[in-house]
Amino acid sequence: MRIPLAAVLLLTACQTQSLRFSAAEPRIATVEGWRIAVYETEDEVQAIRLNFVSGASRAEMMAFGQRAIRQVTGCRIRARTAAFNPSVMSGRKDCSDPREIAMESQRRHAESAKPSRTDTRNQGPPP
Repeated sequence: MRIPLAAVLLLTACQTQSLRFSAAEPRIATVEGWRIAVYETEDEVQAIRLNFVSGASRAEMMAFGQRAIRQVTGCRIRARTAAFNPSVMSGRKDCSDPREIAMESQRRHAESAKPSRTDTRNQGPPP
């Protein structure tokens, strides 16, 4: 049986990273039976689903791609930078720990609630 060259190229392209990730080596993650290749640069990440999946919702596919990225890199895709289709997810990395962000926010809030040295509202009358 002869397979047209265009069909072979099309199928091969489905599992090939974008040019921005051409120097990156794939790391394979398995998330609930899904095989996902994760490519990482200094500030971007791309996940490509490697196996065929039928009956999965768009939200489920996105969640599995995000889990694979987190599993391999320890990072997430930064909000509002994600590009997604049923086989490929990419975006800028966010490697901050959500707990650290929450703690820093609480620290800033506590510091802003303290009176400053130049704040004379709560210091009483001068000596």
